[in-house]
Amino acid sequence: MKKIILLVIALLGYITASSQTTHELAFFGGTGLSALTYTPTKGKASMEIGGQFGVHYYLYLTPHWGIGSGLGLTFYNAHFSAGSFTDHYDTQDMDRKNFEFRMEMTRYDERQRATFLEIPIMARFRTTGARQICAAAGVKIGIPLQFGYQTDKLNAATSGFYAYDNVVFGKPEDGTAFTYMGFSSSPPYTLDATDGKLNATVSWILAAEAGVNWVYSPQFMFYTGLYIDYGLNSLIEDDPTAAMVEYNAASPQNYIINSVLTSKYATENGRKAFIDKVSTLSLGLKIAFVFDISKKK
Repeated sequence: MKKIILLVIALLGYITASSQTTHELAFFGGTGLSALTYTPTKGKASMEIGGQFGVHYYLYLTPHWGIGSGLGLTFYNAHFSAGSFTDHYDTQDMDRKNFEFRMEMTRYDERQRATFLEIPIMARFRTTGARQICAAAGVKIGIPLQFGYQTDKLNAATSGFYAYDNVVFGKPEDGTAFTYMGFSSSPPYTLDATDGKLNATVSWILAAEAGVNWVYSPQFMFYTGLYIDYGLNSLIEDDPTAAMVEYNAASPQNYIINSVLTSKYATENGRKAFIDKVSTLSLGLKIAFVFDISKKK
């Protein structure tokens, strides 16, 4: 990989030195739908507003055709919600006794946020004149800088079924609302708000944009256009294993709230993942201040 990068740098240096080229530096910003996209098997997900900003460098080998790269930060957001959610699974309590944990809540909300450092490699076309029509296409490499999720305070009816004793703890009518064990169905048990982190892989993105350069002088242009960036791969490689609301035997009153992106829930046919793939999608309006930094003879 290092040899390829050095070869590309050397080739660009040769082209720059041996031909009449144009160099442009652009400082850009954009906003619109900028989301983590996934289709949950339970509940629903919605895309939200995000944005991007950064710097581009364009090397035009002819008056019309060029290549470009740069650095940019893109902010992705998503929201998941589910109503009347239930789950159950086998686990152990603080005394290492086996039991079935049961949980029910009337609503669950989670927001995911991610920040990526993105490196574009783009081919670019433009017309000439005082109003230049521009188009570009290529790929971006997205390096995750931050990836996390947030939940609000939740209320859940919780109980524990011990098959050996054939008893359910958590029923207040039976005097078994043992809150010190994390069991209480009425009133519901309060689950604290969570601010958790997730691990993400590098994102490979198809990118395209089109717009207009408004030429104000030989050294300065203002760009307006539209862009779309489509993530190709899933950001989470590991298969989901945890429960969304995980019983914490070490501290039963403090449940562990896992993201739906890495969780499973109970169905008639066994436990099933909330999502199969989560990727990025960004589209919206882009503006840029473009400067011609070529050395004029």
